[in-house]
Amino acid sequence: MFCSAHVPLDYQKINVDLCGMFFKTASRINPQTGQLSIYYRLVENSRNALGGIYQRNIMAVGYMDDVSTEELHRIADGLNERIDGHRPLFADSVKVSDYIEHLYTRLVKEKRIDRVLDSRKILSRCDWQRVDMNSVENRDVRELGAEWLCLQTLYRLKIDSYLSGMGWSDHDRDLALAHIVCRTVYPASELKTVRYMQENASICELLKIDTGTVTKDQLYKTSNRLFAEKEGLESHLSRKTNELFDIEDTIFLYDLTNTYYEGAMRDSAIARHGRSKEKRSDGY
Repeated sequence: MFCSAHVPLDYQKINVDLCGMFFKTASRINPQTGQLSIYYRLVENSRNALGGIYQRNIMAVGYMDDVSTEELHRIADGLNERIDGHRPLFADSVKVSDYIEHLYTRLVKEKRIDRVLDSRKILSRCDWQRVDMNSVENRDVRELGAEWLCLQTLYRLKIDSYLSGMGWSDHDRDLALAHIVCRTVYPASELKTVRYMQENASICELLKIDTGTVTKDQLYKTSNRLFAEKEGLESHLSRKTNELFDIEDTIFLYDLTNTYYEGAMRDSAIARHGRSKEKRSDGY
């Protein structure tokens, strides 16, 4: 947001209130004319979290020797209106309009402004409160990212539907999903998995399981039940991955008629002398 400001002719810094961006001047030698001239910059007044005021350079405008104080005032007002999305009621001179269009185009092209709304109106609707960051404490912090991703993968593979179809109760099914997720993210024993569920992971919250009721004995039983479903789960996962990734199963047949052993193979229960296609008769 720009605010209009009077530009003194003695190259003094401009006095403005806290209304966003404004013109700031400095005396420099213009390399094109060799004369002392006013060099203009756009500067923003901002307030930090502690209430302190600081200035941030927005864009170097350059020399505007052909602009009077009144015209600079109208240029600032015109930029204000353009950023607010308004059009002036009365037409300015060609020179002022050209400056407004040129500076506004530069602001947009160089990404010096990120929106064309009145930031003062937006800030006025906010309820700002100061917070002492040293007084903030974190309690019961849990990891979420890997657990959430693994759970979504299990849902996509329909593991929950398979277990429900095999007669698992909702609690046992959800506990099995939590067990699989935790063993994927943090491979450990059942005892350590319980600790991980209770102290680190957020999987119980995602599945609405009371972490206080989970014990290592429950996880042992869950592991045994999952192992009993091994063949059915493998077939289910084979079908689901084929559907998800559009895979067709291929059967490879290997011809083992020319397979032979080298060595005496005295301790082998299945190795026998047979016909040699290499016409070997030395017994090897």
